[in-house]
Amino acid sequence: MKKEKYIEIENLTVSENLYSFVSKNLLPGIGISNSDFWNGFSKNIHKLTSKNKELLEKREDLQKKIDDFHKKRKGNEFNFKEYNKFLNDIGYLKKTGPDFKIKTKNVDNEIAALSFSIWWAMRNINKASCCTMEKID
Repeated sequence: MKKEKYIEIENLTVSENLYSFVSKNLLPGIGISNSDFWNGFSKNIHKLTSKNKELLEKREDLQKKIDDFHKKRKGNEFNFKEYNKFLNDIGYLKKTGPDFKIKTKNVDNEIAALSFSIWWAMRNINKASCCTMEKID
């Protein structure tokens, strides 16, 4: 197996494959120089690292609580109301907030034309995955 090579750029260690893709395929024609891209990318990575770490720790804590919940009830009949209350109590589920609108600028026509279809598909996926947690015999 061939070992991947890495390079140092703008205080980052980056895969040569990623660097090559960005330089040769992503950036040409969009008006961003290689230097500007990696400088901005590095700033954002370093700016968001602590927030990312905090979110991963929160995720790990929630997952441990969920795992413990299931281990304590192994072999028992699933109680949807109890589980839903538990998920709310630990902050995993949140109450639905107020309606809101998102406004966008500079959207490609291809994306704008598909936006309703994408929204409708995602809406139905969310409804299907979130609302069918009943016991099936």
